[in-house]
Amino acid sequence: LQNSNGVTALIAAVSNGHERVVDLLIRRGAEIILQNSVGATALMTAAIFGHPAVARRLLRAGADAAVRARDGKTALQMAKEKGHAACVEAFRQHIAEVTASQREAAAGGAGGASSGEAEAGESAAASSSSLGSLPEEAATAALQGDEAALLAWLDSDGQVNATHGVGDTNG
Repeated sequence: LQNSNGVTALIAAVSNGHERVVDLLIRRGAEIILQNSVGATALMTAAIFGHPAVARRLLRAGADAAVRARDGKTALQMAKEKGHAACVEAFRQHIAEVTASQREAAAGGAGGASSGEAEAGESAAASSSSLGSLPEEAATAALQGDEAALLAWLDSDGQVNATHGVGDTNG
């Protein structure tokens, strides 16, 4: 699993661009702002591996683009460094959407976060209290985009924000 500690099922699914699995994990309350051992978030992973559709999903679900990894870089900086123009454009579009939404809210319109974004944030906050250990089978399912296997694990009391790292045992 890329020999890094603190990898969640969400980060694993993002690394290979598995949009449906990312959506599933967000719906199940995956905390999108968790950072792995080098400080990388799911959004940074999408930027590094060049998955603009996944980056858009994460941003719309409330991912914080201002978070910095241990090296001090943001997801946008990482996308630029890797030459992932489509990811850079996803960030630009998101900023435009947020700005338009804020203008609408200031003008008396609804604006603000969608109910889905609010629900995702509340669900993530509620589920972040205990991380647990992500079993190898669940990590592999996330990496391969195996939605059925991941659902089976989650439905058998798998913890959506569990982490997988070097030396972890199945749990």
